[in-house]
Amino acid sequence: MKKPPLPEEIEITVFGPGYGECIVVHAGSGRWIVVDSCKHGAKTPPVALRYFELIGVDPAKQVELVLVTHWHDDHIRGLNELLERCESAGICISEALTRSEFIDFLSAYSTNRASALGTGVDEFVAVLEKMRDPKRNPLRGGQDKRILNITGRELAHGENCEVWTLSPSAFQVLESNSRFASLLPKAKTTMRRAVPEGKNNHSVAAWVSIGKTNVILGADLENTADARAGWASIVCSTNRPSGDVSLFKVPHHGSENGHNIDLWDNVLSVDVIAVVTPWNRSAGLPGPEDLERLGSATANLFLTAVPSSLARARHDHSVERMMREFGISTKRHVKNVGAVTARRHASAEGEWAVKRWEME
Repeated sequence: MKKPPLPEEIEITVFGPGYGECIVVHAGSGRWIVVDSCKHGAKTPPVALRYFELIGVDPAKQVELVLVTHWHDDHIRGLNELLERCESAGICISEALTRSEFIDFLSAYSTNRASALGTGVDEFVAVLEKMRDPKRNPLRGGQDKRILNITGRELAHGENCEVWTLSPSAFQVLESNSRFASLLPKAKTTMRRAVPEGKNNHSVAAWVSIGKTNVILGADLENTADARAGWASIVCSTNRPSGDVSLFKVPHHGSENGHNIDLWDNVLSVDVIAVVTPWNRSAGLPGPEDLERLGSATANLFLTAVPSSLARARHDHSVERMMREFGISTKRHVKNVGAVTARRHASAEGEWAVKRWEME
């Protein structure tokens, strides 16, 4: 994928090398949006920067917005370097992560480099510092908030481009703040492992609308027992954008806890293009049963990389069939980054052209 999209083309590219994910969106006329950051190798640049170099995009001038869905290491690895290069881009983070409770929590753990939080803490501290830069446009992502609006007269295709954040809900922000406050280490006590309950539910799902083309990027958002948070709050909202959603970045690596039946039945189009980024740690996601579930929900399911769960079970006949259907093999390309790119004309005439590929 070395050829850039045409000025009038929409592009959604999802990178998922097996640990971490990143999404780049072409709004039109060479104007780009980046969602999250990941790297494939400690010494390599963030995948978004590698891709921009490949297709001739200047991130300093052409990236409008960097959306950080949440603060986990697999979504922000290399983010500081990415923001350094995208020097004119606005920065949006979850509203739950701009409150004093989270700032205090982050400050406490960032002083302990050996804590179980890993490198994500220091990376996120750097993000907050950049948001204070007077040259930046700092934004808070919450339920039903428009964070970007590019008018059609600014784009070659003549269609408006809007980015809306769909989560976290106000209830989830309150819940997250309480949990962060409860995790603050007490004076003279040992630093604990900092893993808040419901740690994915303050993440920012987003709706991208370009003309009649609608896309939902699911981040790591999950279902919750309380309908005031998670996917239920999005489905029930009367203030979010509406329209046929033709492309969906599946949340939380295709796991069952991110699968909302009402979303699939009432919001997403029939046979929506669904893209999954695998998680190749521990037992791995998605598992064979997750892929069976997703495959029954849409005829257009794409994987950015080989799930480790399938690689381990490759001699099972049902798994072999599944791998043939998804066009994947167990061959490992250590230096390559798996990706799925979808392009279409902004007039919404014709189908998405979707390609799975690898960036060397």
